[in-house]
Amino acid sequence: MKNNNFFFENKYFVKNVYENLSEGFCICRVDYDSEGNIQALVPIYANASLEKQIGVKSEVFLKSNILANKVNPNYERLLSVAKVAISKEPYSDYYNSSQLGKTIKFSAHPADDNYIYALVTDLSESLEVKRSLKESETLINSILNSIDQVIFSVTMDGKLIFISNHTEEIYKLPPSAFYENTNLWFEIIYKDDKELVLNEIDLAHKKGFFETDYRILRADGEIRWVHNQSKIIYENGIPIRIDGQIYDVTDSKIQELELQKKNRLITGFYLANPLLMGVVEVEKDFKKVKHISGNKSFKDFMDKSESDYPFYIELTDDDLENPSVKIWLAKYKEAYEENRSVYFEYDFDYEGQTYYHYVVLSYLSLSEDDNPQYSFIINDITPRKIAEIQINNYAAEMEKKSIELQNEIEKNINIQKELIEAKDIADKANKAKSEFLANISHEIRTPMNAIMGFAKLIRENESDTKLMHYADGILTGGKSLMNVINDILDLSKIESGTLSIHNDVVDIFKMTNEIYRLFSLKSEEKNIKLLNFITSSTPRFIYIDEFRIRQILINLVSNAIKFTETGYVLILVDSKPMGKKSNISFHVIDTGIGISEDQSKIIFEAFIQSDSQSNKKFGGTGLGLTISRKLAGLMNGDIKLESNINEGSKFSAVFDNISIVDSAENPQTFFDELYSMSFKNTGIIANVSDKIKLNLKKIASGSGDFIVFFDNTDQINDLKILPQLIIIEKGNIEDLIIMLESITLNNVPLMIISEDIESILDLIPKYNIRAWISPNARFEQLAYELTKFIRFEIQTNMEEDTVLKLLDLEMDKILFEEVCEIVRERFSDFRLIFEGDISLDKAKEFAGLIINVGDELNENAFRQIGNYIINKINSYDFNNLSIIIKHIFKLY
Repeated sequence: MKNNNFFFENKYFVKNVYENLSEGFCICRVDYDSEGNIQALVPIYANASLEKQIGVKSEVFLKSNILANKVNPNYERLLSVAKVAISKEPYSDYYNSSQLGKTIKFSAHPADDNYIYALVTDLSESLEVKRSLKESETLINSILNSIDQVIFSVTMDGKLIFISNHTEEIYKLPPSAFYENTNLWFEIIYKDDKELVLNEIDLAHKKGFFETDYRILRADGEIRWVHNQSKIIYENGIPIRIDGQIYDVTDSKIQELELQKKNRLITGFYLANPLLMGVVEVEKDFKKVKHISGNKSFKDFMDKSESDYPFYIELTDDDLENPSVKIWLAKYKEAYEENRSVYFEYDFDYEGQTYYHYVVLSYLSLSEDDNPQYSFIINDITPRKIAEIQINNYAAEMEKKSIELQNEIEKNINIQKELIEAKDIADKANKAKSEFLANISHEIRTPMNAIMGFAKLIRENESDTKLMHYADGILTGGKSLMNVINDILDLSKIESGTLSIHNDVVDIFKMTNEIYRLFSLKSEEKNIKLLNFITSSTPRFIYIDEFRIRQILINLVSNAIKFTETGYVLILVDSKPMGKKSNISFHVIDTGIGISEDQSKIIFEAFIQSDSQSNKKFGGTGLGLTISRKLAGLMNGDIKLESNINEGSKFSAVFDNISIVDSAENPQTFFDELYSMSFKNTGIIANVSDKIKLNLKKIASGSGDFIVFFDNTDQINDLKILPQLIIIEKGNIEDLIIMLESITLNNVPLMIISEDIESILDLIPKYNIRAWISPNARFEQLAYELTKFIRFEIQTNMEEDTVLKLLDLEMDKILFEEVCEIVRERFSDFRLIFEGDISLDKAKEFAGLIINVGDELNENAFRQIGNYIINKINSYDFNNLSIIIKHIFKLY
């Protein structure tokens, strides 16, 4: 055979390549006999690792003949692979060596005819690793599938490497569905959240991870929240895959969203709350306060913005002596030491005004510097405190007025015993002054009526100027005192809840006209126009407490006249019918001094007038509006005010859902006498519609030339006799103004017929408008208005029996004549008054004096006649009124 010395020719290659291999490596020479059979297999080179692999020392191995070795089984295995290799074919075999406890791989490769080389590899560790890996893989898969999360791994191009079985729980889909459709995870994301997920994926490429919450639409149709937490895995700086986990967070997400909602509510409450709120940190020596946070109200109060936080307040020695600062510091210490919330009030002065605050101060925790931190809530209670002070002042004023009342009574009447008894009762009862005043109301009024009656007798029968002056003083003081008593009694009854409301049928037309007549004389004395207007939508009869509604309107009209020097006062009644109900509004409008915005806020409080000088100038208790509003409230109504200083005022008594009474249930009884009135030396000229003409003619039936109708103002201006009233009706306000401008009879009162309220209000101050009705006014409304301007006379001459029978007076005729005789003697000056026209105001005054005589003499017949006269006045029964007055004074 050819001898090719391979090893020696390649020894450097072998040395460098195989010397440090972990596998065993050897080169063997093959010796043949003469017949070409293998005679010896002699190792000529072995690396250091071979000794470890076959368990034979290198020096022994290199001196051996492998063919001759019968002991080492590794030799046999090496020989078997060598024989194959000698046949020119590479060969490998595995052998489990019990001697070495290893699994060995023998690989032989032919080099040429005389040499082979072999590798001996210990596979034990490799096989163990594979086995461990397999076991680990099995264990990991088991663990991953037992976790209640979807564990996944995908390549960067989206190919799914692994996904755990928990997809059944979270997605209601098997893992196979995701292997089959690698985009399925994105398809089942809820439509409104897909854009969010895409944006997060874009960010993940920059920051290396992906973590967000989003909603999925499960296979069962339920929407659930999941949390996806993924990370990009890099190898040598190159992203190779994405590993992540997805788990259901629906319950916690709902709680989180609810918490966020609550936090938003709390934050909104904190930031937008009108109370002053914030958080502070106070140094332990309590000389420096750090403001950490504050809501908008507190920032505005401190004139701070968000950029100013945190800011500090350092307390100087002077500050520490400030009473309000002392309170704050004491409460800081108390809240800190007791670890609780404290509540307190304090006051401070700022720019000449005292402010009052109520504080809730709560200790929170210690800061990093071990300084206590607090939250505070401050409520500005200044208005409440001012109200309390006012109430106390009112109580003191009430006490003062009560004392003044007692002193006044002591000066004017000798009723010491009654006063002492009344005061003892009040002291022992220890109740509200309202009960005290209610108990002695009769004791006060009776002697006061007597005193005022005697004062009137002195005034009317004495010629001594000094005595007359004293009498005037007693009358003036007595009236004022009675007004004070009446107001305080009404207020006390209201406040004690003892005042009852008694609803009955009320004639609005009659009531407003009576109120008009009550104040007509006073308005004439002040040269103020007094008008009343009732809109056509207003029902005549309603169901309400007439006495109390009269009281309210009398208060409002009295105030309007009192505080008006020029212009007019208007009583305007309007309504909004709603079937059998109606919202009724009684407005009293004036052109007086007006009320400022500040005073408007307190004008309805007791003892308040529009300014501090009003009481001195105009008098009064300041209780009228208070009582009126409270009365309106008892009748489920209210009184509202619109006013500007020096521009007049509008008080509106508003009552909703008032029952309307059918006029058929209350037939007309008040105007029968108008059909037979004898109008004397008077006349009306009118430019009106046919409807108004008919009503005027009906009223004036039998009165001759009582009414003259005209077409143009020339006919008015050319009249020879001055009329008592001009009536004008124009649908167009411009036409009305033209006609008013052309009338030269400026002193003659005007009645305007129009529904244009706003326009007429503007015309009243400029023209002599004294009456105003709606074009749709009923006949009785027109008649009411005419009685303000028409003088009338009814003649009568009857015997006592006839008078008593006609007037339905139940008394003996002798007693009746005796009463009339006494009245004639005491009030002879009224004879001269009643010889002309009968003045309703004087007739009412006359009736009051007759009642006083009845109280003085304790004779009910006088009271009966006086009350009869008042009833005839209030019901406009002019015929019977004229009969009884003319019979008393024998004016036949």
